[in-house]
Amino acid sequence: MEYITSRGFDLPTDPTQMETLDWYNMWGNRNFPYRELLVGDILYWFNTPAQRLVWKTEVIFVDRYPYTDKRAVIDRYNNSWGSEYADTRPDSGYFLGYKIKVIDQLDIPKPSGSRFDRLGWLRVDNDVANLWFNRNQIDDSNILDDIISSPDNSVADQLSELNQKMQNVSPERIDKLISTTIRKDTKIINALKRVADFRCQFPDCGQQIKKRGGGFYVEVAHIKPVAKGGQSVLGNLIVLCPNHHKEFDFGQLAIVEQTTDKLSGLLNDRHFEIKLTTT
Repeated sequence: MEYITSRGFDLPTDPTQMETLDWYNMWGNRNFPYRELLVGDILYWFNTPAQRLVWKTEVIFVDRYPYTDKRAVIDRYNNSWGSEYADTRPDSGYFLGYKIKVIDQLDIPKPSGSRFDRLGWLRVDNDVANLWFNRNQIDDSNILDDIISSPDNSVADQLSELNQKMQNVSPERIDKLISTTIRKDTKIINALKRVADFRCQFPDCGQQIKKRGGGFYVEVAHIKPVAKGGQSVLGNLIVLCPNHHKEFDFGQLAIVEQTTDKLSGLLNDRHFEIKLTTT
């Protein structure tokens, strides 16, 4: 996703300085984009005194949490720019910190008719993209791999980290991330398939479909659908052949027990119990 963020002070003109500084927002409420901002997002920087966009950057780190001690947060993120902002922040609230890498230095004047809300953030939807950049297509190519900070960790550790981060992501972005991940077959999904030996985990199935070009085909399903709030977390992902995947999606499914390593219930009046292997 792409955003424009406004700063009420002159921004650095040196790209190295932009990249080394700690950038953050502190709010009394969980304001936009506290839940939405992700690693891999594009962030445009608006210099308010100059009334121009001056940087295009990519978010490479995100840290968010509720805080109760403003001074402790400021001391932790002390390499910041614009100390007056920190002085005006509430004593407790919600912290959103981020690091960026510079993609390009810009000189784009604020177009007539554009306005920021009082929080100084804009989501770059099609209207904003057309107004500011004279384009219509938005490139939101984030995948779940992008928000995993340690991709070499075990599958269980990766999913645990993913679960924690996705608790602060809006439902719309969760749906986008999940659908893109399943479609692109990312590292996490491939790891789950390898752990299951590319076989259907439904009892007495174990189907392993050979592909023409080599390897095997199998699918990863969400037990609780994404549309109903299901996440890519341990205990909610299962490796299935296409037939059982469709039966899970469209059949009469009743879950009796669901943990990180076990799933049991009824599927079209047939009892099943599955060990969800994750290591």
